[in-house]
Amino acid sequence: MKNKALLSIGPITPPVGGTTVLFEDFLDYLKGENDYGYTNSLRSNSSKNKVFSEAILLFQFILWCFKKRKKSKVVMFHASSNRMLMTGVWLSFLSKPLGFKLYFRKFGGDFDKVLQGRIKKILFEILISSASLIYIETKNEINYITREFKCDEKIKWFPNVRKSIDKSINKVKPDNFLLKCVFIGRVIKDKGIVDILESLKHVNIKINVDIYGPIEDKAILELINKSEYATYSGVKKSENIISTLLNYDLLLLPTYYEGEGYPGVIIEAFSIGMPVITTNWKAIPEIAVDGYNSIIISPKDVHGLTSAIKKISETPTLFEHLSINAKESFKSFNREVVYENVLADLKYESEKNKWNIFYS
Repeated sequence: MKNKALLSIGPITPPVGGTTVLFEDFLDYLKGENDYGYTNSLRSNSSKNKVFSEAILLFQFILWCFKKRKKSKVVMFHASSNRMLMTGVWLSFLSKPLGFKLYFRKFGGDFDKVLQGRIKKILFEILISSASLIYIETKNEINYITREFKCDEKIKWFPNVRKSIDKSINKVKPDNFLLKCVFIGRVIKDKGIVDILESLKHVNIKINVDIYGPIEDKAILELINKSEYATYSGVKKSENIISTLLNYDLLLLPTYYEGEGYPGVIIEAFSIGMPVITTNWKAIPEIAVDGYNSIIISPKDVHGLTSAIKKISETPTLFEHLSINAKESFKSFNREVVYENVLADLKYESEKNKWNIFYS
C-alpha cells in the first residue's frame, strides 16, 4: 500500500534560469513515473528579499508537515549554493524531530568559492550530518567537497540532464558553407556575449549568430544591434530550446560565469549532435572535450574564439567529427538514466526503512 510521500522543494520561476528548468524537469519526470505516483512540491521564490521568501517557504513547509507528515518520510531540496546553506540548515534541524529523511541536490559548481570562511563551512557540515545523501552537479566539486569535508559516503554525482530525442542536426556540410551559430543563455558579459560580438568583427567568413535569452544590460543590447553579423532574437521557453537549436550548426558559449556548473544548453546541443565552442572554465571540460565534441578556448580569449569559428567553418570534416561525438557524449546526461539512479537511492531508503514511497 502506498502510504508514504516524498516532498520535493526547489526554485520557482520567474526568473527563468538553469536551476528552475532542472527542477521543473525533475518534477515532470516524477509525474510520469507510475511506480512512484504523483509529485508534491514546494517552490522557493528567488525574491531579492531573501528573508521574506525564506519565511514564506518555512511557513509553507510547516503547513505541509501538519497535513502530510504522518504519511511522509523523504524530503528532497534542490537549490544553488547560498540557498542550499540558508534553507538547508533549518531543514536539517527539523529533520530529526519530525522524522523525515533529507536529501539535497546542489546546482552549479561554485562551492569552492562559496564555502570560504568558518561560518559557511560549519553550515555545510550541519547539512552533511543530517542528510542521507547530497547530490552534486560536477565531479570537480565532488572532489573538492570530499577532500575538504571527508564525507565520501554522503556525496553522489547528479549531473545536469535533458530528455533524449531522436532528431539531430545535419552533420555533413559542403565546403564554404554558411555557418549558422547560436547563443542561448543569460545575455550578460560573463557568459561571453561581448567576446562573441568582438570576434565577429574579425572572422571574415560567411556567418550569422542569433542570440537568445534574457537581457539584463541595455548596453549589451545596443552592442548586438550594432553588429553586422549578430541578431537578438528574444527569449525562448525551455520546452522550445531543442526546436530552436535544430535551426543552427554551432553553439557558442565562451563563458566565464562564476556560478557555472554543467551548462544545460551544452547538453541540449549534444543531444542533437551539435558541436560547441566553449571555455576551459570551471567544470565545463568534464563534459566538453577539445577536439572530440567541442573546441575549447581560454576565457576572455577573443582571438581564440575567432580562430575556432573559422576552423570549424573551413573544415567540414572536423564539423562532422565533432557532431558525431557530441551525440555520443549525450548518453551520460540522458535524464531517464540519471533520474532512475536517483530514484533507486530513494527506493533503497524506503525499503531499508520498510516504507512505501509515493508523491502526493
